[in-house]
Amino acid sequence: MKGKKGYESLFPTHLHLYTVFILFFVSSFLLVLQFAPSVLAQGESPIINSISPHSGYTDASTLITIEGENLTADNIISVYGEGPSLSGSYNTPGNARGVYVSGNYAYVADDDYGLQIIEINNPESPVLKGSYNTPGNARGVYVSGNYAYVADGSSGLQIIDISNPESPDLKGSYDTQGYSYGVYVSGNYAYVADDDYGLQIIDIRNPESPAFMGSYDTPGYARGVYVLGNYAYVADDNYGLQIIDIRNPGSLVFRGSYDTSGNAWGVYVSGDYAYVADGSYGLQIIDISNPEYPAFKGSQDTPGYAYGVYVSGNYAYVADGSYGLKIIDISNLEYPVFKGSQDTPGYAYGV
Repeated sequence: MKGKKGYESLFPTHLHLYTVFILFFVSSFLLVLQFAPSVLAQGESPIINSISPHSGYTDASTLITIEGENLTADNIISVYGEGPSLSGSYNTPGNARGVYVSGNYAYVADDDYGLQIIEINNPESPVLKGSYNTPGNARGVYVSGNYAYVADGSSGLQIIDISNPESPDLKGSYDTQGYSYGVYVSGNYAYVADDDYGLQIIDIRNPESPAFMGSYDTPGYARGVYVLGNYAYVADDNYGLQIIDIRNPGSLVFRGSYDTSGNAWGVYVSGDYAYVADGSYGLQIIDISNPEYPAFKGSQDTPGYAYGVYVSGNYAYVADGSYGLKIIDISNLEYPVFKGSQDTPGYAYGV
């Protein structure tokens, strides 16, 4: 197993990041081959043995190699590809670490500049609507109802009233024991990924006076958390995925774990699978149908350092550090395939 103590954060502190990147997907990747059968001999048909690259983002400068039989310059009319394109951006004053989109707004955890609220009605021209400078370093954010819950580093959980986006205001706070990296809200509780203090559960029924409810000290460094049903799924850095039974918030129980190949920073759960942003090992897909014995399902390595992941439909969207956004086709979970990308000018930490 990988050791726990003495680990240094991999976040560069000197970078000034663009915050909101709005991507318009014409098609994540579309490879089209058109043939002219009139030039083929009777009974012949083009046979494709391989295409390289078989998936990914292409442009006019991309070389696509096709190998097979009955393929000539005469009978292949065209090959072309399409990919995601940047629609708009807004440069926040700090280093954007996390983002949550709700309605017409993107709520950005902007490190030492706290919470930034960006209006995204017009994706091509997002504008600042309001901000609240938290006392710590905003690393993650979750929005529920009229409140934004900010994982604020050494200042724990900050609860911001966003009922008036132009003038957000502090409602309450709870200073956790560790360094808050991520937060997920479900029902009456905020689940905080609290670094070397693991999972912390905060009762938020009274936002003005949130109260400690329970905790579970994971073996690694809790970086991200996702809650679904009876379980909290914790991205636990060098100890991979930890699954915690939260049915009794005051007495949490370890249920199972899967030690991923890299350093788990982000997690998204859909159905029977947990999608883990696993640092230098890209995307890892874990079967959690049996929480006591989670099992490896599939993976797709990314060129950068996977910090965050979001899943929608057949695609996983990975925030890949210096390599921007990576799009992975997960329609076949055992063999996920790289589908497209968009290079962002800064470090991509969340999506």
